[in-house]
Amino acid sequence: MGGLFVWTDTLVYELEPTHEITVEWSEPNCFGETGMLGWNTDSSFVVEFSGEQWGSQSSSIPWDAGEVVLTTTNLSSGCQVGHIVNLPEPPALGLYLVYLPAACSDDLASVEALGYGGTPSYLINWFDADPNNLPEGEVPLSLTDAQGCTIDSSIIVVIPDPLVADVELENESNGNDGSIALQISGGTPPYETLWNNGTLGDTALTGLSAGLYSWVISDAHGCLLLGLQELVNLGSDESLVKGRWGWQMTEEQVVIWAPEDVSGRVVFQLYHLDGRLAIETALEGAAPWKLNRFDLPAHGSARIMDGEGNSLFHSMY
Repeated sequence: MGGLFVWTDTLVYELEPTHEITVEWSEPNCFGETGMLGWNTDSSFVVEFSGEQWGSQSSSIPWDAGEVVLTTTNLSSGCQVGHIVNLPEPPALGLYLVYLPAACSDDLASVEALGYGGTPSYLINWFDADPNNLPEGEVPLSLTDAQGCTIDSSIIVVIPDPLVADVELENESNGNDGSIALQISGGTPPYETLWNNGTLGDTALTGLSAGLYSWVISDAHGCLLLGLQELVNLGSDESLVKGRWGWQMTEEQVVIWAPEDVSGRVVFQLYHLDGRLAIETALEGAAPWKLNRFDLPAHGSARIMDGEGNSLFHSMY
């Protein structure tokens, strides 16, 4: 076929409408729990989610919060659109503890608990413990928010042991040869010792003459222990002790002297520093009296009373 041939045509290009999808998400009550996911899109679409194909409408799919991708596919055109959706959840429930430890053995340990995250308001269960007067050991507690979400926690409470000073005493025998040594324990080291003669830091004094010696011990937390000890001159028992009341405590016994003219019932008493009676015994026979040393306080006061309750002798130690 000869001649010139001309052909024309018109192409019309149309963009596919935007893929619309409505995501339905039921947020969980508590952080980390499962919510419910659903969606609704054009009936001519299928939805690809988690590696599977779903219909255009779905609901009540248990799922974790976070970012998910829903891909819609137009079955007629084959066009696909990815939809990135963030599924929210409540913030994690947390517990902030402000702990005030006991500095000294007679102090109180306390804690303040503050909840955060989750859904305010908060309820704290102390399981019968008093947060302002905590017992020693592990103290459990739990925090619950307005949605019933709960977290458990505990706090370890340590109460320092009381400051204790065991006294090692060497009385004066031949003049200025007495000594007092302190073995300190409890509290919180390091310790510092101040004596009534002005000595600071030493736990032992040597070259001492007879007399009363006192001390103040402080630990790292400022806890204090006061002590008093009488040191006597054993070499002067006949000249100084004879004719007056006196006493001496050793590791094994208590020795009590008395005037020669003492008569009637005599009672010896030892008291703790807080006034509690540690021992009371009647002294029978002739002085000096020697008593077995019982479980006596490291420091306290000694008293000798007559049968009518009158004080014959009183000394701190």
